[in-house]
Amino acid sequence: MGLTVTGLLDTIDPKGFVLCAGFNGLKNPIMDVGILDHEFDLMKNKEQPYFEPCSIVVSSLLFMKDNPEQLLPTIQQLLQDKVSSLAIQNVYFKDIPLAVLNYCNEKNFPLFLLTEEADYLENLIFKIKNSIHQADYLNYLEHSFQQLLNGDEHNFASLYQQLSLVLKPQSRAYLIEKQDQAVFSLREYDQFKRDIPQAAFLTRWKNKLFVLTTMELTFPPGFKSNLIGGCSSNQEQNKDLAQLFEESLLALEANNQFGKIFHYDDLGILALIGKMKLNTGITKLVDKLMAELQADFGIEVFQTVLIFFAANGDIQKTADTLFIHPNTVRYRIKTVCNKLGFQSEFELIANYGLLFKIRK
Repeated sequence: MGLTVTGLLDTIDPKGFVLCAGFNGLKNPIMDVGILDHEFDLMKNKEQPYFEPCSIVVSSLLFMKDNPEQLLPTIQQLLQDKVSSLAIQNVYFKDIPLAVLNYCNEKNFPLFLLTEEADYLENLIFKIKNSIHQADYLNYLEHSFQQLLNGDEHNFASLYQQLSLVLKPQSRAYLIEKQDQAVFSLREYDQFKRDIPQAAFLTRWKNKLFVLTTMELTFPPGFKSNLIGGCSSNQEQNKDLAQLFEESLLALEANNQFGKIFHYDDLGILALIGKMKLNTGITKLVDKLMAELQADFGIEVFQTVLIFFAANGDIQKTADTLFIHPNTVRYRIKTVCNKLGFQSEFELIANYGLLFKIRK
């Protein structure tokens, strides 16, 4: 999950940055920062690119204060070097020529003016470098964590050693997710590290945060309102990272489905259902049985059965969801029961309701 122009601004605080053009390039990757403080001809007449690809370049453009016509060819040269964005200190170029703005829009090249609210260039470059290093480390951490989950401990000895210090009796794992399932930004990740001192190990995983801690996680006031989470059981000697992760994931899925904070120990039968979901052999078998049901009864009756299961056997709720009469629901459910050899709707739920929960 690399750093983008938007992600960088979010990390260093966008105050003082005014986007002039290139809005569609805000997802351009940022891997380095450079400063442009010399004659354009020196940058142009070179054998190798002057800036690293995917850089953000900052400049006062002092060298062209008397030659504003050099701005467009300078940006063209930056694009040739595969630079991602340019931020101009708002000293000599208060008004950017229309031709330059149109060109940046056409090339999806974000062009910023730095106002008086922006930091000094030297401080700004330091902050950008620090953000890039943070993002690089977090990307490494995410990748290494995924490899450990896949069972590869050999190439990431230092990370595994760090985790081993945390993985001890009474440790537990959390998976934290936003209610809208958006990805955590680098700034939000840093905020979480500051606000949750109990987090002994923290990394992003896809659009979630994975936390290992030796105590129950508590959230500061106001921070929990947009988050949901799943917590594993306390670790015992025979548990490993993969098991703790799986338990926290199953608890989080239950949270998503039932709308409350879940601990793995509170899942009951849902833990078994969750483990079945993770078993590809079982899920393939369930898919086959569900397909056979649909083929036997048709999509209309099949959908009625699925909604009937989701409503926990409530005829009226099923009818309301489908906008049909309750007697129609009863007729369809009875038809299915008779064909499958069940004496009542309760037998149908007992035998096929679990399949529905596995694939839901």
